[in-house]
Amino acid sequence: MRNFAQSLRLLHWVSGQKQGVLPGRVGFCDVGKLYAARLFCIAQKQMRRDFKICLFVLSGALLLGVIVLMSRVGPTSGPAKIKFVKAEIFSFNQALAMFQVDCKRSPTTEEGLNALIQRPPAIPMSLWRGPYLDAKKIPGDPWGHAYVYKFPGLHNTNGFDVYSPGPNGVGGNEAIGNWTVRGVTH
Repeated sequence: MRNFAQSLRLLHWVSGQKQGVLPGRVGFCDVGKLYAARLFCIAQKQMRRDFKICLFVLSGALLLGVIVLMSRVGPTSGPAKIKFVKAEIFSFNQALAMFQVDCKRSPTTEEGLNALIQRPPAIPMSLWRGPYLDAKKIPGDPWGHAYVYKFPGLHNTNGFDVYSPGPNGVGGNEAIGNWTVRGVTH
């Protein structure tokens, strides 16, 4: 605490000299005081800058942690989970449409959604331009069930069905599929 008080006195002394309060004669001892006061000011600025950098890095790390945690946890409420499933079905439909354009056909039921990530053996390498999804494996729905793909579909008889069996995993009226998502039917 004594060094801080001495530094403050030096700082006041230097500011007083700049305003012409002290006599104009500067001795050897005064030059040392000026140098010490200058070093103190530089150190103070550096500490403020370091604090701002630390604060910025910590807030960025906290934000990144929250984003990662939320992406791992996923949606938590029922309506949010349903919206999440509809968004994933929409992205599956988009990827399947690209697959159809490139490969001139839809994946079979046996090939399933994995055909969007890994080339099926029946598709020539020259046609397949995947992966069509940015994932290592097909994700499950928010309730832990696998998405179901059928071609030809039961609901979309001229296309395919992609659906989540719903919260209880039984399908039927509970299923959320590309026939229930507005603007996404095939």
